[in-house]
Amino acid sequence: MATSRKLSFQARIILRLGTVLAVVLVLLLGLRLWSQLSTLVTDREELVRLQTARYAKEVERIMDSAATTARGMAAALYALQRDGRADRVTANHIVRGGVESNPLIIGGSTAWEPNAFDGRDAEFVNADPTHDETGRLIPYWYRSGDRIAADKLVDYEKPGAGDWYLLPRQTRRPTVVEPYFYPIEGKDVLMTTFSQPIVHEGRFVGLTTVDIPLDGLSQRIAEHKLFETGYLTLASPTGVVVADPNPSRNGKSLADVGFAAEVVEAARQAQPAILRVGATVYVVEPITLADTGVRWAVVGQVPRAELTAAAWHEVWRGAALGLLAMVVVLAVMAWELRRRVLGPLGDDPAAVVQHVRRVAAGDLTGADWQQHRVPNGSVVEAVWQMEQRLADAMAHIRDAAQQVATASAEIAQGNRDLSNRTESAASSLQQTAASMEHLTDSVRHSAQSAQSADQLARQATAAAQRGADTVRQVVDSMRGIEASSRRIADIIQVIDGIAFQTNILALNAAVEAARAGEAGRGFAVVAGEVRALAQRSAEAAKQIKGLIEDSVACVQQGASLVESAGQAVEAMEQSIARVAGLIADVTHAAAEQSDNIGQINAAVSQLDQVTQQNAALVEQATAAAESLRQQAQAMLDIVAQFQLPATAQGGSTATLPAPAAAALTLTSRA
Repeated sequence: MATSRKLSFQARIILRLGTVLAVVLVLLLGLRLWSQLSTLVTDREELVRLQTARYAKEVERIMDSAATTARGMAAALYALQRDGRADRVTANHIVRGGVESNPLIIGGSTAWEPNAFDGRDAEFVNADPTHDETGRLIPYWYRSGDRIAADKLVDYEKPGAGDWYLLPRQTRRPTVVEPYFYPIEGKDVLMTTFSQPIVHEGRFVGLTTVDIPLDGLSQRIAEHKLFETGYLTLASPTGVVVADPNPSRNGKSLADVGFAAEVVEAARQAQPAILRVGATVYVVEPITLADTGVRWAVVGQVPRAELTAAAWHEVWRGAALGLLAMVVVLAVMAWELRRRVLGPLGDDPAAVVQHVRRVAAGDLTGADWQQHRVPNGSVVEAVWQMEQRLADAMAHIRDAAQQVATASAEIAQGNRDLSNRTESAASSLQQTAASMEHLTDSVRHSAQSAQSADQLARQATAAAQRGADTVRQVVDSMRGIEASSRRIADIIQVIDGIAFQTNILALNAAVEAARAGEAGRGFAVVAGEVRALAQRSAEAAKQIKGLIEDSVACVQQGASLVESAGQAVEAMEQSIARVAGLIADVTHAAAEQSDNIGQINAAVSQLDQVTQQNAALVEQATAAAESLRQQAQAMLDIVAQFQLPATAQGGSTATLPAPAAAALTLTSRA
């Protein structure tokens, strides 16, 4: 029964998909064929244009060949006249040779202004059939049967009939005249004339001409058929038919032979164009005749039915191939659909949808798998395996979420402890920073006091040095006094010696006076006085000597004391200098200690900032742990939405307690 249902389901699927695909393919094929039809018609119009352009190039080649002949004759004749070798016989040979050399032309001529060729017109008045009553060089050579005959030109000074001469003389440019009928051997032949002017020093002196029969162009144009019934027509700038497969149309107006007005206008303008008029497609291709500036037009016309018939033939052939390809594609699609889609599906899509919806609803128990078969390698088997793996994954996710939640709670608790320790460390660092600031102030004050003591010690050292210098000066003065006292003592000794000698002399005088008696009594009195004076002088000298000796002793004692004082002052100076050095060392050490304490204070401040940053990181870690716990709880809530098999029901899905917030804000410390 299941197999019949499966085959029925496959048939319905193939039929529906095949119908939809067939409709789509038919629409696409129709659009493609319609686009192809338009493209084919455009391609065939382009083919008509190319064939028309090919004939236009052929006409240009014919006209260029005739123009080349005319230019060659003009160059040869001008060379004769310019070099002073003008000879009318030679001129006739040149014109005849040009006609004989080009089978595309029917006649050629040269015509010169009066006396412009050799100045001998009067000698050739009616001299032969190539001269008239003017005697000018005007020979005309033309084909007559199998031979080349000669005649003279007529009506060359007559407006209209003589435009082939008058227009080049006026413009000094090559000219192609409008096609005209000219009787040749009793038959009117449509022809045109190409005129090449001969100009000497800016003055028109003559020209050469070639006559081009246009019946040959009609024969050539009849050979160029466009598809089945299309044909080409050559027209002049005035809208006159120059060549047509139907010779009776030659020389008539395009409008007179049935061409539409817009086609006639396009031909007169000689501009490339593709015109769709009624049931006919016209192609206009211009022709520039040599270097005259005259433009003819080749008009190609083809019934639109012929273009579309050929296009429809291609379209129907493409449609047949497309339908065949569509049938093949549908058959291959049905076979591939049954082999690659319906077979691997493994069960009715409704049952598969029911399984998937149950899984989407969170039921991973697999309770309804016993009611359906599970083919190997089918989508049903893949869904069943997916459900089993999803159930195992949900169980692992649930266990992992519980572990993550527990770990996040432990991390949060650790962060709280770390935050408290960080807060304590921050407080200790704050107190340490305050103590270091006080110590810094004390050391700074001690350093300042040491600097003051150093200055006072330096001043005391200077004063001691000045006292030592003064003592040295006093010692030197005492030594000078001692020396002076010793010199005075020496002088006193001299005085004492003088008094002693004076006393002896006085004694000698008294003795001599006594001997003299009365005569020497007065001298004796004087000698006694002198002796008394000498004795007093000796006594005074002794007293002075004693005083001097006492003074010398005192001076010596004072000098000794002063020397002792000087030595004491020098010792005090040295002691003060050592004290000043020690105070300087203390000052330097205090300054270094102040700098070191400042660095320690800065390090403590940095450590305080790092502690603040650590506190902030602890807060972030606490918040992250809380977020992780919440996400783990959310994951547990999501997993709880799935109904897992009994083998995967281990573990608890109870809501985890949220840890207390551990965010501790620490006050910034300077």
